[in-house]
Amino acid sequence: MMRHAGWRVALTVLVLALSVYAEDSLNGETVAAGEQEALTATMTPQRVAQAQPGSVPPPTPEVVVEAQTLLTGLGYEPGPVNGVWNERTKQAYREFLRDKALPAGETLTPAVLKTLRALAKFGGSPGGEAARPSAKGETDALHRAAKTGNLEGLNAALAAGADVNARDGRGWTALMHAVNKGYVLLVEPLLAAKADPDVRAPDGATALFMAVAHGQPEIVTLLREAGADVSIKGPKGKTAVDVARMSGDLAIRDALGVLEAGDVFRDCDTCPEMVVVPAGTFMMGSPASEEARDGDEGPMHQVTIAQPFAVGKYEVTFAEWEACVTGGGCNGYRPGDNGWGRGRRPVINVSWEDVQAYVRWLSEQTGEVYRLLSEAEWEYVARAGTTTPFHTGTTISTEQANYDGNFAYGSGRNGEYRGKTVPVGRFPANAFGLYDVHGNVWEWTQDCWNKSYAGAPSNGGAWERGACSRRVRRGGSWSNDPRLLRSATRYGNTAGNRINLNGVRLARTLTP
Repeated sequence: MMRHAGWRVALTVLVLALSVYAEDSLNGETVAAGEQEALTATMTPQRVAQAQPGSVPPPTPEVVVEAQTLLTGLGYEPGPVNGVWNERTKQAYREFLRDKALPAGETLTPAVLKTLRALAKFGGSPGGEAARPSAKGETDALHRAAKTGNLEGLNAALAAGADVNARDGRGWTALMHAVNKGYVLLVEPLLAAKADPDVRAPDGATALFMAVAHGQPEIVTLLREAGADVSIKGPKGKTAVDVARMSGDLAIRDALGVLEAGDVFRDCDTCPEMVVVPAGTFMMGSPASEEARDGDEGPMHQVTIAQPFAVGKYEVTFAEWEACVTGGGCNGYRPGDNGWGRGRRPVINVSWEDVQAYVRWLSEQTGEVYRLLSEAEWEYVARAGTTTPFHTGTTISTEQANYDGNFAYGSGRNGEYRGKTVPVGRFPANAFGLYDVHGNVWEWTQDCWNKSYAGAPSNGGAWERGACSRRVRRGGSWSNDPRLLRSATRYGNTAGNRINLNGVRLARTLTP
């Protein structure tokens, strides 16, 4: 429940008004001796019996309204102010007694009502400003405010020095209570006050785990921005990521950064569109029996990609490169388009060194780790689970890729020769949802050139040893015959070379 700005004023007025009443406002409380006879004369036999010493009768509806109002003002949750002494009101009353180290009880007593009035009148301290609550009291107030959505009370407790990471009797911090109730406006000041999002409740749950379990994407985003650890195991050994994946809630997954194979995303309006590819194992290289095979395509060896990662759905376009230049990146280099057009055509005339500048700029703009694919990653995503020369099968056609159709491969036939690039995405995608991995432009990878795979990494990482003045290109181009479009074909090129055959496709490391 969020408190209105005028709550404290209204509460003070109520308490002051109540103070002019005789102390018989609660059944059974002693009144002035001179008034006893007159009071008794107006009471029913039942109320007279209830007023006898030694009994604590149920409070009247008027008194319950007062108590509910006072409990609410002090940060408890008695429920609606309706004059009914119900279980919810009793629970708030019991919490109040416990917090103030008063004797436990179920029925409101005159003494406790006096305490409630005094605490409400003096802002939580019966002694006023001179008797300021202890740090423990401030921390109690912080927890109550977090549980009730009382932003004013929460800020006051923080200003008074409450321990933002202290636990209550349940073992929860104020941040956990705020998250559990979905109070976004309270989460922000708590995090600003250095609330630790990784504190674990007795069952192992963190604030992030709670936010994910309750389906609160806005709070998940705040906690992730505050550095919440997604890998902490909570109840039943599950992490927040596990819960997000089981929930199927796309908003939570996006806020948490949980992406599944096949998910498509873009980190900014001018960023390349990315596709998540799964982890997996494949045989890199080509068998000796493959038509047009070169010796640098072996020996075949097993490579394991241990973690999912994201790959450009398309080759980087002129429009995306232009955003880098406009944004002060890419060393201000605007490559020519050979008169073929810009926009969604793949950027050309870019060197390996140029694309490194683009990668740096994109990473700085998004805060994510963009990079070139390793050569092994490139072949893995180009094959998309296939073992044939092309992801299209044993041959390829100019209806499936942009290359020199004056030539054919295997049982294929000749086709169209366009003589230039075409806009990205014109031909069917492979099984991973990637377009133009065969043809259109050669795609730079991170690896140094090596003439064979002897000693190559088996973990999918880039090979940063060898002739590093030359870097590996993959995929073939608009100008090549189809044998150079094969998934296993590899060519080295000088890192500074700018030609109209060369472009790039990016990768992005995924976290968590």
